[in-house]
Amino acid sequence: VTGGEDAISLRVGLQSFDHGGGQVLGQILGGDPADVRLHAALPAALQKRGLNAEVIGDGQRVTDQYPVGGVGLPKGSKVYVYTEDKLPKYVDVPDVNGRSVSYVKSLFESLGLNLAVDGSSSSSAVAVSQDYEVGANVREGTVITVTFVNKNIND
Repeated sequence: VTGGEDAISLRVGLQSFDHGGGQVLGQILGGDPADVRLHAALPAALQKRGLNAEVIGDGQRVTDQYPVGGVGLPKGSKVYVYTEDKLPKYVDVPDVNGRSVSYVKSLFESLGLNLAVDGSSSSSAVAVSQDYEVGANVREGTVITVTFVNKNIND
């Protein structure tokens, strides 16, 4: 675990998992994905690690994954696994300045972005900065750190 109690370290490559008495191979923890077959238990293997999986495509071979290995992900983040019949998607980073934590979480989820909250996560907190420029074109699944501070009600 990296980045504190709410972060999970994702390592990329081939590794077998013991899942329900059988071995599961998945492109979530080790090496070259070229010969990795998509297995139905892949989402469950990620969920055991506090992450969510979204398989993009209907193919049988995993060709890509994002975020890539070595990235610290907040619990509940989504990992996108692509099969041979789909290409990764890209989205523009929105301006979240002045928005609440709940609004930003919902917006990022709808765009396919992962949120790392820095600072306060209270209901009165608002975003004051983000680590990617507004309008930057980033890959679906990118972790964006947004700094939130408690809003002074008397302002």
